[in-house]
Amino acid sequence: MAYLMGVTCRLTQRLLVNRTETGASLGRFAAHLAVCLRCQAEAVRYRMLRREMADLVDWRDEAPRGLLGAVDDAIDARSAVGMTQPARFPAARKAALVGALAATAGTVVVVRVLKARPAA
Repeated sequence: MAYLMGVTCRLTQRLLVNRTETGASLGRFAAHLAVCLRCQAEAVRYRMLRREMADLVDWRDEAPRGLLGAVDDAIDARSAVGMTQPARFPAARKAALVGALAATAGTVVVVRVLKARPAA
C-alpha cells in the first residue's frame, strides 16, 4: 500500500506543475490531494512559486548611473594604449564571471518558459 501511495503522490505532484490552484483539474487525483499532507504541502509550494514568478513580470532592473560612460572610457583607455595582449584575469574572477553568466542565462530561460506556459 505504501508503494501505491508513493506512486499516487508522484503522479499528483507532477500534475500540480501545470494545474490551477484549486486542484479541480486534477481529476481522480483531487481526492488524493484532499487527504495527503505531503501533496498539499507541494501544492502550497507551487502556489508560492507561481506568485513569486508573477511578481517578476513587472520587475525591471536598471544599470547604475554612469556605468555606460565608465565602460566606454575603459575601452577607449585600452585602445589608446594599443594593447596587443588580452587582459589577464585571475582564475577566481573567471570562475565568478562564468557563474554569474550561467545564473543569469538560467534565470532568463526559466522566466521565458514560465511566460510561455498557459496561465494557471
